[in-house]
Amino acid sequence: MIPLTLGSVSTPNLLPTPPMGFNNWARFMCDLNETLFVETASAMISTGLQEAGYNRLNLDDCWMAYDRAPDSSLQWNTTKFPHGIPWLAQHLETQGFHLGIYQDAGNLTCGGYPGSFGYEALDAQTFAAWGIDYLKLDGCNVFPEHSRTLEEEYKARYAHWHEVLQQMHPPLIFSESAPAYFAETPNLTSWYEVMDWVPSFGELARHSTDILVYVGQGSAWDSIMVNYHYNTLVARYQRPGYFNDPDFLITDHPGLTLEEKRSHFALWASFSAPLIISAYIPGLSEDELAILRNEELIRVDQDALGLQATLASRGAEVDVLTRSLEGGAG
Repeated sequence: MIPLTLGSVSTPNLLPTPPMGFNNWARFMCDLNETLFVETASAMISTGLQEAGYNRLNLDDCWMAYDRAPDSSLQWNTTKFPHGIPWLAQHLETQGFHLGIYQDAGNLTCGGYPGSFGYEALDAQTFAAWGIDYLKLDGCNVFPEHSRTLEEEYKARYAHWHEVLQQMHPPLIFSESAPAYFAETPNLTSWYEVMDWVPSFGELARHSTDILVYVGQGSAWDSIMVNYHYNTLVARYQRPGYFNDPDFLITDHPGLTLEEKRSHFALWASFSAPLIISAYIPGLSEDELAILRNEELIRVDQDALGLQATLASRGAEVDVLTRSLEGGAG
């Protein structure tokens, strides 16, 4: 048994409203580098996205070197980031942005880079020293130890990361990916068991399958609808300080119509979901930018109550959602 400790739901000031920003993964996957992040930040300023509230850029997988340093600390890929991650964090800070980073709870990340297992405290200290304030912790390559079930192993590792981060001043914002690894279990029993504990450990959690990447096969809209469905199942967990995460905004995906892009954003805003854009921001059209800068929907997303829209009724082709807003609107 892993004891629950006071987590994000009792310290909502760490993340009182859902994060807004950029992540490279769904659009670029492992093709991330310093230039992409510098140019993206500049574009977020010039297009009005920063003014609209998007103030974060998050590195995803593949930013690392394949080996740890002699002192066991993580190293960035010097080809991709010639000035280094600390330089990038400082550069973004001078422009009014925060930098987040990716790690994995297993021995290796999903892309085969060094994972955090056994190095949690060292990696947390490294990230803080680099100027990072947000950690996305993935769940690839996690295998049960000490006769635990797989769910118990995930709980043990994410609980340990929570304890490490809570000892830091200030703590890092903690994005958990554990539920996504149980989203296809029979009857969702294990998935709900994981969802029961993630709000005590972190500030947000990726709860279902990855949204379709830019070069992925299949229907982008169907991918959005799958994550929409999962999000309707977890409304009871959300409150200020903890947010359900149905994955990225894929606003420039070639498989989406403009109306589908508008609907994608409106649904995520109704959920008070993280608004993390995974698109080539310098190349967004004016119509796409208008979607992302929609002031009324952003106000709904960032509402202080932090509640998500819930399913009021479901027909053959139409769902009806309802939610409460601060001040009694809804």
